[in-house]
Amino acid sequence: MKIRFILLSFLFFTITSLSAQQLEIFSGWHQSNLRDGRSSSNFSYDNGYVLGISYDNPNMNGIASRITLSYTNFEGGLYTSQTTDAGESISTVLIKNSDFNIAVYPFTFFAHDIYLSLGAQASFLLDRQSLGRQTNLIGSTISMERDINDIKDPDLHMDFTYGLAARLAYSFRIGNAISLTPQYNIYYGIGNEYATVESPDIKTWKQNLSFGVGFNFN
Repeated sequence: MKIRFILLSFLFFTITSLSAQQLEIFSGWHQSNLRDGRSSSNFSYDNGYVLGISYDNPNMNGIASRITLSYTNFEGGLYTSQTTDAGESISTVLIKNSDFNIAVYPFTFFAHDIYLSLGAQASFLLDRQSLGRQTNLIGSTISMERDINDIKDPDLHMDFTYGLAARLAYSFRIGNAISLTPQYNIYYGIGNEYATVESPDIKTWKQNLSFGVGFNFN
């Protein structure tokens, strides 16, 4: 995992050193929302945070380059259940994850300092601290109970995930060198990101509300 982080960071800074137009540092609120389409599942979310740096060309309308590296922290919980002829299975988990993300936005459109960027994002799991149990019941009697971290198939969290990303931002320019940018980012996961015995196909959509400081190099 550390090797992937180093390689992606090297690629990012190599690109920016060749033809940098704007470097932006941003930070703010982050939330990951879980979904699986099952009425028996219940998910909760706590507020996390995002820290990141990006390179982009804010003066290109249409096909443009924006690359973002970010760190996100997420806390939440999940409850999944399934009832069969053999009994009932229940998983209850508290989740705390840290992810490294790389997003590429090949399309950026702007008008009157309002920017809309469209692209894709990949995420790599850095750290996971999960607490919970998976329990099998026959009637009201527990037939088996195990720690969620002892279950290897399915693994609770995928190490690599990906999806579609979009960014809406407004840029306040301070002279020609600095810009202040409040922005909203949303991510829609394509692949499965979490899995329990009862629900192996849990996906996420994520949102960030952050504030960036951009440094322009023309």
